Amino acid sequence: MEPHILLAQLRGLLARAPSFADYEPTSAKHQEWLGQSHARVHRWNALEGSSFKRAADSLASQLLRDHSLATVFGILNRAIADLEIQLPASPAQAFGPGAVYDLSRP
Repeated sequence: MEPHILLAQLRGLLARAPSFADYEPTSAKHQEWLGQSHARVHRWNALEGSSFKRAADSLASQLLRDHSLATVFGILNRAIADLEIQLPASPAQAFGPGAVYDLSRP
């Protein structure tokens, strides 16, 4: 997967993270979000993906939930920060669909 696509997907997942105040281990919305997040984190870094999976699996325990959530969101933020560093600050050129550009030299 292209790094800029992975970065955009991780940012999107972070932005639409469900509230974990009402977390239930069988909650479809939480499991879907965790699964999608894990798949993308694993693509970024397999070792961090394993840590993410362990933390996500530990969310079922009320005793470990705060620590596990901190781990999950910490890994997501590290992935985003790392990908931002790897990618150029801005694309060389981007043209919108249907846009008209004057590329003639003055």
